[in-house]
Amino acid sequence: MTELPLEGVRILDLTGMLAGPYATRLLADMGAETIKVESLRRYDLTRGPVAGDARARIYPDEDPGDSPTDRSSYYNEMNRNKLGITLDLQTDRGREIFLRLVAESDVVIENFSAGVLERLDLAYETLCGTKADIIVVSMPAFGNSGPWRHGVAYGNTMEALSGFAAVNGYPDSLPITTSFTYGDPVAGVHAAFALLAAIEYRDRTGEGQFVDLSQLETLVQFIGESVLDYSMNARLPERTGGRDSSRAPDGVYRCHGDDNWVSISGMDDEGWLALSGLIGRGDLRDVSASERLERRDELDEAVEAWTSTLDRVDAMIALQSAGIAAAAVLDAPGIAADAQVAERGYLEEISHPQAGTHSYPGLPWRMSGIDRTIRMPAPTLGEHNGRVFGELLGMSEEELATLAEEGVTGTKP
Repeated sequence: MTELPLEGVRILDLTGMLAGPYATRLLADMGAETIKVESLRRYDLTRGPVAGDARARIYPDEDPGDSPTDRSSYYNEMNRNKLGITLDLQTDRGREIFLRLVAESDVVIENFSAGVLERLDLAYETLCGTKADIIVVSMPAFGNSGPWRHGVAYGNTMEALSGFAAVNGYPDSLPITTSFTYGDPVAGVHAAFALLAAIEYRDRTGEGQFVDLSQLETLVQFIGESVLDYSMNARLPERTGGRDSSRAPDGVYRCHGDDNWVSISGMDDEGWLALSGLIGRGDLRDVSASERLERRDELDEAVEAWTSTLDRVDAMIALQSAGIAAAAVLDAPGIAADAQVAERGYLEEISHPQAGTHSYPGLPWRMSGIDRTIRMPAPTLGEHNGRVFGELLGMSEEELATLAEEGVTGTKP
């Protein structure tokens, strides 16, 4: 296998939940030695509680098993390709060892609320005293300045505060947040990019960086056109559901069967001529673009009268064959069975000692000579204490045993 692009880069990963772990997962997938730092008292919350989570669906076969904190699907998805250690940073010994790790690393990344590293006596200035060119990526909910700097938030609350929810929903109905914490992976992608930019800057100048990333601001960018429309025209966007506000027909249409749908978009005059003929409504072929917007409810009914007789994939193929932009709405089983996904080898199989063997999404890009991106499963709690503390810092087994007795490190939450 070709050397991975980020081999030789070492990242100390203090992040938890989704936004930070997603950023470091992308980097670990590309070869960065990513050391996930947890403690026995404050480990990544996506692991779930020691006794198992009441939401059993997060575990394989809905079974917490004997080691629930290592079986969570949420945790395992976000933390593959990483080394895992435990270290209590609230102890003097834990901080001392962490600073020794900083001296051997390129990057420290965290998504605590603002001020946590300072309270741990691990502020950027302190870390620079250990390694002058260290890069620190800090990604609290609202950044490290401003009146909300100490606030704590999750992805769905970010969707509300960023304005994302305000433009999402149906006409004359409530704003809608997505069912998934969409703001987290958005922040994660931005953090990964900023981190790589800081590494490039350090390699050119010899200087480190403090990257102050606001998760809120990363999501505001996704409704930039609405912000500009208001600043330029004092106009607020209307919620349109799944419809394009400038073209019709446009949206998601019911297909034959239970919860089967096809999406149709980008309808111009040429596309409408093709669609009206395909659905057997030649009487509507001369309806202009402006009229189609005014009569979109009527046209949607006509389109769905046709799509509802077909399977979603058959409808997609017929529409695409007619030159119309369309796609079947796939669920998880549909993605797993999709020939395109299979041909590219996107889903990769991982065997985990506690979670078992399952298919996981790989990376959505391919690079020459790299045929697999998932090299190892997510670490069990403290799995690599011996490897990191012993091989990297030269600590003896006796030292590690003493630290475990003191609760500074260990493997049992």
